[in-house]
Amino acid sequence: MVYINLSVGCIETAEIFYADKLGFFDRTARRLVCNMGVDLILDLNECKTEGHFQCFDQSTHVKSSFWIHIGGDLGQESIELLDHLQRNGVEFEDTSNLGGHYLKFTDPSGNKFTLHAHLGVIQSMHNKHTRQLDVADAPPVL
Repeated sequence: MVYINLSVGCIETAEIFYADKLGFFDRTARRLVCNMGVDLILDLNECKTEGHFQCFDQSTHVKSSFWIHIGGDLGQESIELLDHLQRNGVEFEDTSNLGGHYLKFTDPSGNKFTLHAHLGVIQSMHNKHTRQLDVADAPPVL
């Protein structure tokens, strides 16, 4: 299990972004628990509070950058995620290369979050079949 203390401007805004808009986390007692198969808990610490000061030794925002890897082998069932993000109006950078597929986000407090998967795991419903063919022709990732 991995725990990350995350500095945020507003806990409620962070919960809406990670749990509702992205859908990667579930709310549990002021924590966000990753629901993407990774043992990760985000402990949210709101700026200008005693808890934030105890965690970060300052009251002002401390930007973070973290990423998680989802999925396993290339044969794993795909995750239809892109349509969900677009429906929810989430802005993200979508990059694919030999290292995999990367979705990069910036939360409302300015923290950077990247979701990484093997090529072909993250899909859009309407291009699922095309992308699977492309991955079959790609060289193996070492």
